[in-house]
Amino acid sequence: MKTIKAGAKITVAFRAMPKTLYSQIRGKPYPAKMTFYLPKNYSPEKKFPLILWNSGGDGHKGTDLRYPLKLTRGMNVVCLTLPLFKRDLEPLKTDKSNYWSRMILNDRNTAATTWKCYKIMLEKFFSLVPNIDMEKTFMGGFSNGANVTALLLDRPRSEILVFFNHFFFMEGGTLFSRIKTLRKRDLLVLFGNRHDWGRKTEAVIGKNVKRLVSRSRARGVNCESFIGKGLGHVIAPVFTRRLKKWIRERI
Repeated sequence: MKTIKAGAKITVAFRAMPKTLYSQIRGKPYPAKMTFYLPKNYSPEKKFPLILWNSGGDGHKGTDLRYPLKLTRGMNVVCLTLPLFKRDLEPLKTDKSNYWSRMILNDRNTAATTWKCYKIMLEKFFSLVPNIDMEKTFMGGFSNGANVTALLLDRPRSEILVFFNHFFFMEGGTLFSRIKTLRKRDLLVLFGNRHDWGRKTEAVIGKNVKRLVSRSRARGVNCESFIGKGLGHVIAPVFTRRLKKWIRERI
């Protein structure tokens, strides 16, 4: 492992963990990994904000920091990424029609497996980088990355709140239900309104987004939202600008 120093990008492997979603989808034994980046002005004597970015789809290997580094350019923020896990992955159909749908993270078994792994990974991270400003910790992601964030918040004890204070959902996370756990905390919801998944599906998505935002605000969550007109299931530049502004206002 590289030395913990300013400007370092460090990857830590956890070989005893269950297979990641990325590994299951590809049928190859990629070990679970976490990767973090320390800003160029990093010093053990100072406190730094932290953003955990969860990628969409299969979650990648737990090494891809390209988006969070782009997002936090010009900020002195520690960036972290973790892989995704799924407890019971449906077999791929012969026509591959369920290639994407089987990846969706939306069940309690997956939440339990993910928390077990994330707890170990996050405890390791904070042992290596103990000087994080815990009032300025952010967690979220795109699509499945937002879904896993919602899953962890929905656990009965919402243990993820031990590590993070501010949360964001980009094109995912709409099934989040234990909204009261975020009372007086911050939540940002970013969604497009044209995914080309059919009128009925689009209507359901729009309804779920509106319900999430309205319920959050009614329960005392500092919830902001942005609906990108004409945008589909993509990390749109306007989403990045909105998210960057939202983070800046809190660090």
